Amino acid sequence: MRRITMFLTLFALASVAGLVVTPGAAAGDFADEPCTDAGGDIYLCPVAQQGVGYSVRFKLKEYEGCDRFRVSSGSLPPGLTLSSDDGIASGTPSAAGSFTFYITVDYPTCPNPKNASDRRFQINVNPQ
Repeated sequence: MRRITMFLTLFALASVAGLVVTPGAAAGDFADEPCTDAGGDIYLCPVAQQGVGYSVRFKLKEYEGCDRFRVSSGSLPPGLTLSSDDGIASGTPSAAGSFTFYITVDYPTCPNPKNASDRRFQINVNPQ
């Protein structure tokens, strides 16, 4: 209830100021950690080691619990899987190399659906 009241208050203030507001548009933006901006619209995740367990969480600036993560293009390193519920990619990389992929966050069950957010990431896996 508090979120609805806050939204309505912000919407009313924006209307008075003549601003256009898209509710929640920025809420799904990815946080700049643990993967960092490498420039050119790609974010580098911590380096992995072939044959050694690895885990990275693709964080959002605002997590609502109804967010769903998926690889929408490219692929994670072989041996890693992505949890759609919490955005954690984990497993044991079975191949060395550089793996580039897009993670998309959808909001299918959120009470106030937002537009999907996506970001391009890269995980480098060092050989054994």
